[in-house]
Amino acid sequence: MSRRPRNVRRAVPADPRYDSQTVSKFICNLMRRGKKSVAEGIFYSAMDLIEQRTGQPGVNVFKQALSNAKPVVEVKSRRVGGHVGPARQRAGLGLEGRRQHDQEEGRHAPDGRGEQGVRPLPVVNP
Repeated sequence: MSRRPRNVRRAVPADPRYDSQTVSKFICNLMRRGKKSVAEGIFYSAMDLIEQRTGQPGVNVFKQALSNAKPVVEVKSRRVGGHVGPARQRAGLGLEGRRQHDQEEGRHAPDGRGEQGVRPLPVVNP
């Protein structure tokens, strides 16, 4: 075991203008070559422009845009029968969901013991 101490994760300070950690993280992602004040200027001028055009608070429009851009379902690669393909991760969609899907499709295990065969769910683009 290593004697080196574990890294301590620092808390992200909230943005001074909107008091939001999300805005602070976005500004840090927008920053290039350590020019944080330039990134803040770009972001704040964009928020001012949004407030002028929509009449709503710019942060609310920004957070709504972020929630629209986030994926609803996380897709991870999963190995099924030697094939590596996408598998959707959703709450409650484990082995029971697959068995229920196979039961609706009328599939059974090839050995005839009455157990439904576990097969991957069809992938449908959202």
